[in-house]
Amino acid sequence: MPQLTLDSVKKEIQVFYVENPIGNGTPDAFCAWWLRRRWSVEPQLAAARAPSGSDDWGLDGFHLETRVDGEAPILHLIQAKHSGSSQAIRKAVKDFPRVMEPIRAVLGGEPLPPAKTNPVLERLAAILQRLRDERNIALDKVRLRFEVLHLCNDGSESIARVIQGAREGFDEAKNDLLPGFEVGLRAVYPPEELEPEDLTPPLRPFPLRFAGEMVSDSANVRFFAGFGYLADLVELYGEIGEMLFAKNVRSYLYKAHEKGPARHMRESLRRACVPQNGKVVDSPERFAMLHNGVAITAS
Repeated sequence: MPQLTLDSVKKEIQVFYVENPIGNGTPDAFCAWWLRRRWSVEPQLAAARAPSGSDDWGLDGFHLETRVDGEAPILHLIQAKHSGSSQAIRKAVKDFPRVMEPIRAVLGGEPLPPAKTNPVLERLAAILQRLRDERNIALDKVRLRFEVLHLCNDGSESIARVIQGAREGFDEAKNDLLPGFEVGLRAVYPPEELEPEDLTPPLRPFPLRFAGEMVSDSANVRFFAGFGYLADLVELYGEIGEMLFAKNVRSYLYKAHEKGPARHMRESLRRACVPQNGKVVDSPERFAMLHNGVAITAS
């Protein structure tokens, strides 16, 4: 059976980035590619859970592996180093303690420290809150796996020597900040973890209830106009978060200006979707009236 090589992995990441633009280049898509390739996470969800960006406080992405055998869930906390340098792995291990305090807060149902948050932590907090509230999953027994995703082929023994000092600091921090949790640390080299695959894992559709009319103005373009459920969009936002707006031109206007309709739309959606102190600020019905409906593009 053919084996994955470092070059084939790099090519896969490049193809994934072209098909699912995340960040500003292939390295920014590395973690999302891993979520897709390792756990068959849908690209939109992978991008939401590994969105790239600076000031990440030592966390590039995550995956929550729920168990069907009755064992506690495994939370994979990932730093992605699109690099062949063992020093990059050492730096990742050295940076992991920075995120341990926010992780402890998230698992305990506490608010995130305002100075130590990022989109990855915010998405993780929302998902864990839903597990706690809707599925009654206890989070105090979650097994934590801090993982450095890398492209260094120096070998495990060589890498272990390079990161030894950083690992000692990691162990000291986990004992201080995450007592009572089962915590692991490992370096992940994709060519040794994955098998070549011929078929892309199937995409899972996002269900949206809808009643209306279909109009076709060409052989390749169709659109539907009618009524749907805002609750379904809330569910979609709960899974994807801000990535739901990734290709919306208003998102780019929002990034460029402090004021404008994009900012108000986001604020309205947050008030209708995101509970504050256990309840939403606005009734969801107001969103459609304030913003004249919703347009969605989908394949």
